[in-house]
Amino acid sequence: MRNNILILLTFFAAFWAAFLLLQNSTTYNSTLGKFADNWVNNEGKRQLVNEPFQQVNNTNYLQWDGVHYHLIKEHGYDIKKAGGDYIFAFFPFFPFLWKITALPPVGVIFMNYFMFAIALLILYKTFQTDIPSKINLLFIIVSLPSIAVFFIPYTEATFLLVGAIGFYGMVKNKYWLFFIGFFLCALTKPSYTFLFLAILGTEVFFLIQHKKTTQALRSTLLKALPLILGTLTVSSIQYSFEEGTPMKFVEVQKYWNHVFSLPSGLRDWSHEGFGISLGVIFLIVVPLTTIFLKTTYTKLFQANKSLPNYFDYTPKNYVQVLSAFYLIGIFLFIVFFQGGSLHGLSRYVLCTPFFFALLLYAFSYIKKTTKSSRVLYFCILSLLAMLTMGFAGYSSGLNFSDMGLFLLIASLFFWLFQDQSHTKLYKRGLLLTVFLNVIWTSYLFNTYIANGWIYT
Repeated sequence: MRNNILILLTFFAAFWAAFLLLQNSTTYNSTLGKFADNWVNNEGKRQLVNEPFQQVNNTNYLQWDGVHYHLIKEHGYDIKKAGGDYIFAFFPFFPFLWKITALPPVGVIFMNYFMFAIALLILYKTFQTDIPSKINLLFIIVSLPSIAVFFIPYTEATFLLVGAIGFYGMVKNKYWLFFIGFFLCALTKPSYTFLFLAILGTEVFFLIQHKKTTQALRSTLLKALPLILGTLTVSSIQYSFEEGTPMKFVEVQKYWNHVFSLPSGLRDWSHEGFGISLGVIFLIVVPLTTIFLKTTYTKLFQANKSLPNYFDYTPKNYVQVLSAFYLIGIFLFIVFFQGGSLHGLSRYVLCTPFFFALLLYAFSYIKKTTKSSRVLYFCILSLLAMLTMGFAGYSSGLNFSDMGLFLLIASLFFWLFQDQSHTKLYKRGLLLTVFLNVIWTSYLFNTYIANGWIYT
């Protein structure tokens, strides 16, 4: 545990060191400035320039959704202060935590990273296995290109922490902890739909195996109860404000125009987010969907054959299946309700307790696959992701803004071959990836405070 804490603290310190050093003209011009430009915002006009990083302060730290959460923290759901009832789309638990800490805006950087670190330690404790590279899992996590999200005033760190508490309660058979965790999940993000459907899908998945309908119904009700009560609590809080109505957060979704439609081309608001999202599709969603289709077929039509142990109804296996259903559901929603826009996909997948639960435990299944098969499938899927990025009309030519895709490929490569972690090449490659991600994270953070095209 001490080593894990040290890794997380070292990454945080390295991020600040890189971010501060790249504010210096000499340092920037002799390093990152040689091959990368930065987003800036001059009077509402966003453009790429070759300039050192900006200094963060209480004003420029509040951008995009961070502005809305700060408004809720200061004024609740005051429509006049917010300038519209769209403020009801943002849930209250993160602003409440922010308020009781009395932190200035920049203090949220430390609060969110602290929650991120605590959540990882809880998940690590929950899903620790006998694989040979426990400590490398933390290095793999801090090599992910999405870590920057936990440095900005969004709800991901809070959601990760309360989700981790819920998973701990589920795995350790402590329903009261599970209830608290998932109740707070429902107060943090509008997760009631996706999470309920994921629970329902998971119960059906295991029902095919154990065929105990009463048990499945009871389990579904107990797991859905904190989500239902949490959603009703959010509705009650919002109803208490002027012009608040029951389930107001559903009504205001009209402003985001989330309607069912077939995707028309792939795009995003930013090059940075676009590349990472393509990696999510090909390296996470495609394999998970393939595994589900294959295992479901086995369950339905090959019942007489011996089944792998991940078909067993155990708490850890339940969380793995639940997590996979949740991530696939998020992907389907993004694809069919945003008309081909991938905006938000990488954040909704990579920055959730569901992804980290898979990352920390699912290798116990993968290690049974031959190395040659892993190499083949990984190379094919990585190549497809890179080719899609190259052929999509949205992206032309490789530059530093595409680094997120290659960092994700590298991170998942090291995850997929953890059984080779004893080799010097593996260790050096992983440390190099972490170092590059320190630079990338500071680059994304600077993009955020400069109000550049947001990658989340």
